[in-house]
This record gives sequence, C-alpha cells and structure tokens, in this order.
Amino acid sequence: MFRRLLTPFFIIVFLLYFSTTVFAATSDWQLITGPTVKVQAIIKPYINININSPIDLQNKIQSEGPVVIFDCNQGPGAYQSLYPLTFNIISNTPFQLQFEASDLKEQNTNDIIAPEKLAVRFNDPEKTIINFSPFVEGEKKIVYETSIGGVSFSTICDFQLDISYKDKAGTYEGAIFIEVLYLP
Repeated sequence: MFRRLLTPFFIIVFLLYFSTTVFAATSDWQLITGPTVKVQAIIKPYINININSPIDLQNKIQSEGPVVIFDCNQGPGAYQSLYPLTFNIISNTPFQLQFEASDLKEQNTNDIIAPEKLAVRFNDPEKTIINFSPFVEGEKKIVYETSIGGVSFSTICDFQLDISYKDKAGTYEGAIFIEVLYLP
C-alpha cells in the first residue's frame, strides 16, 4: 500500500524537477531580430468571357463557337433570335465589351442585309430595363462597361433582326465580332 502511494509521488517530483530544468535551460536563450523578408504579389489583369449557346444547336450548324439563328417564317417584321447566348464574365480589371456586326450575305445570290437591321440586347445585371440597340455599319457598339474590377456574373444576350419585303428568301450569314478593351 505504501509503495502504491510512493509511485505517484515520485512521478510528480520527477516531472517537476525536469520541467524546471528544461525551463531554466530555455531561459538562457536570447532573441536576436533577423532581416525582414518582403513579400510582393504581381496580379495581372484577368478577363474571362465564356459564351454559351445551346448544345443541340451546335450539332446542326457547322461552326466553331456560338451561333445566333433567326427563323424568319412570318414575313416582314422583327424577329428575335431563337436561342439567346449566355455570357459568363469574370474580371479583376475595368473593361469594355464591344460588338461589331458584319453584313449578312445570302449564300447563293450574295444579296445583303445591312448590319443596321440587326440589333442586340445585352442584359446588364446593373440595369433593370434594356432595349434592343441596332448596330451601325463599321462602328463598334459598347454593350457592357465597368469602371471597377472584381466582377463576376452570368447574363443573357439577345439579338433581333428586322426584315422587310425587299429581303429575298434565302440563307444569310454574317458575323458579330467581339472585342474587349481593358485598363492594365
């Protein structure tokens, strides 16, 4: 019984003795301030614009990239594109998103539909009402602009085509050129 009582006593004395010895040994250490290491991070401007159109549409059209299609089946008037494009935008720098439209040329006859008959509506997430805005031949149209970096959003972009009785039947093709201007 006495032996059982002594064992915890010796363990406590042992721990106290060696812990104070370790403490006494570490108290001889002195602090010397070393050199300062500077940290520098260089973050380059980053703009990522991903444009999506329906996948089943891509299989029917021989094209690489997004496609805008109008089914003008009711005579003269304004037609909205069958499928809007979805824009996913991430940027850490201010930028402008610009569009420019080319003529739409008929494949067999080379008849032309001018870019002024084509209009765009880019749904800016910061605005509540957005109307279609027509293209002007040879001019770039600013469809979105931000003066700050750090934006991330998804939005819809619709197109509209106005045809008249003068536009002959056929399949017309053209392009919308997209440019991004940014502040480095």
